[in-house]
Amino acid sequence: MTTAARQKIQSVFFVLAGSASIFVAIPNAHAVSTFSLTTPSAENFTSKDFSVDGIILKLANPTGTGISPTLNTTSTGLCAYFSIVTTGARCGSNTPGSSVNGFSLEFDKSVSLKQFNVSQFAGLGLSSIKFESGSNSKQFDFASTGIQSFDNPFVVSAGSIVSVTTAGAISTGSGIFRIADLQVELAPTASVPGPLPLLGAGVAFAYSRRLRSRILSKVS
Repeated sequence: MTTAARQKIQSVFFVLAGSASIFVAIPNAHAVSTFSLTTPSAENFTSKDFSVDGIILKLANPTGTGISPTLNTTSTGLCAYFSIVTTGARCGSNTPGSSVNGFSLEFDKSVSLKQFNVSQFAGLGLSSIKFESGSNSKQFDFASTGIQSFDNPFVVSAGSIVSVTTAGAISTGSGIFRIADLQVELAPTASVPGPLPLLGAGVAFAYSRRLRSRILSKVS
């Protein structure tokens, strides 16, 4: 076999093997899904499911003081925090000493939390919301409405509970902040399993042998 023929066979093999590796290394990409946490009219509940793009989010386990706490949604959003110190009507309550300062999130699919929108902020100074799930923990501090984004990946496995704790510095007789929506992204799945790159290389090798035989026959 001539040197030129040998080099041609080798180059074809490496191109094919490389192409196979490139093909299987492309990661899965997912679009961002936005859960609207608004309802046309006021609703009070202890557990409620929201669904978008085939993902189900369960809001549950409200915590608070004063009265049996419930979660509340309106056309403005989810009442993530409220506290009535002296007077006022917030989130379906007008009882002094009542509040809601936490709840839980649960998704039926593994997701990565992306951002949320604080849509109402009233009667409060510096406030906070903290997300905790397993080893993940992220606290946001804010003093107005606006979008809050997760600057690092916050991945939640399907069926895992995200504990959400809220707090606010009351500046009047009562205070509240609401969340209009929550954006998530399906958590990336694992790359293509290891055997597939090997299979691609094997196919490339078999093809190169057939090509080698044809080149040798022409050289002969």
